[in-house]
Amino acid sequence: MKVRLEATRGIMNPWVSTLQACTEEDSVRPMTHTPNDFPFTQHIHGGSEAGLVLAQESIQELLILGREVIVELVDTYVDDAAERVRVTVESFAAGDPDGVGRAAHALKSSSANMGALPFSVLCNELELLGNDGKEASMGPRVERLESMFVEVRQALVALRAFYQD
Repeated sequence: MKVRLEATRGIMNPWVSTLQACTEEDSVRPMTHTPNDFPFTQHIHGGSEAGLVLAQESIQELLILGREVIVELVDTYVDDAAERVRVTVESFAAGDPDGVGRAAHALKSSSANMGALPFSVLCNELELLGNDGKEASMGPRVERLESMFVEVRQALVALRAFYQD
């Protein structure tokens, strides 16, 4: 996890510094798209029980970072989250509620940062259940975690494709 965090910081720091240094005369400016400009709005608002996969406000914040950063952040998140979901499922299957809680904790913040707020809330629920050792209540949530991650990944891959060269 520390390697991924350092890689993400390495990707973001130059871009954040560049954006902070921008003036009206600079040629580097934040993107001005709105979430409604994207061709994948069905992914943003489709599928999940709450009708939301990615929060528009979070997408707007990602847009400020620029094309290359969005592509790298999505790649990093999708790879890491897929591994964390796998660990969550395996921990549940092994009867390890602590392992479920740890893996869900690792997913929670990064998912919120990428705009996957309902997914982050589900991760928080699993983390709390894992901390309390309530394995019996985890089954439906672990199943939902897997299916919801498919929706999140599809929406983020669509976002990435929109910005990839």
